[in-house]
Amino acid sequence: MICLKKYAKYFALLLCIPSGMMAQGQGVGNEQVNIVQEYKPVITPAEKITSNPDYRDTIPPAPALRYGFVDRRPEYRFKPDTIKPARMRGEPLSRIFPGLLRIGGGNYNTFFADAKYLSQRSKAWQYGIEARHLSSSYMALDYGRAGFSDNKVQAHGKYMSEKYSLSSSLAYAREANRFYSYNIPVLPSDFNPEKDGNGFHYQNLEWKTALRSNTIDSSSLKHHESFMYRRTWGRIG
Repeated sequence: MICLKKYAKYFALLLCIPSGMMAQGQGVGNEQVNIVQEYKPVITPAEKITSNPDYRDTIPPAPALRYGFVDRRPEYRFKPDTIKPARMRGEPLSRIFPGLLRIGGGNYNTFFADAKYLSQRSKAWQYGIEARHLSSSYMALDYGRAGFSDNKVQAHGKYMSEKYSLSSSLAYAREANRFYSYNIPVLPSDFNPEKDGNGFHYQNLEWKTALRSNTIDSSSLKHHESFMYRRTWGRIG
């Protein structure tokens, strides 16, 4: 079919040539020839102009890194020098005197004395003893003697360790006061101030002791025990 259509136009031209020559002699005529063949469209190739911007990236891409484990110990040739332990150096400590003595006097036969003796610096022991006296006496014309007296003696000691501390103290005090005068002429002749009394005095004895833990470990049991004994007695009159 394709071959017949290909040679059909050539065959039609051959038929028209003699007819044309004969007709030219007789006269000009009209003849219509229709040639039918397959339509072959022709498409011209076209290129579309792109409007997308074109840029070049100057940043190099990140390299693909791979991490792994090396099963070996590196060898070090460097050996650091030994560091000597540091020593704390504080300020120089002031001198401590173990004893103290104060004595004084004043009007109305006033006398004062205070003596102390304490231990020096120690990480384990602390102890000391002290005594104090203060008195005064006054007697006016035709009146009795008026005065007072305060006395105290105390000793204490303390032992300290990393685990516990033990402390104890013993104190004795005596205080006496006389009535502020009395009129001698109005008193009976047999009045004896020392016997009948013209004042009061009392005494006090006290003993304390305590035991407490010094540990800073939170898992240890912390405790603090103390004991005190006190006895007071006196006389009025």
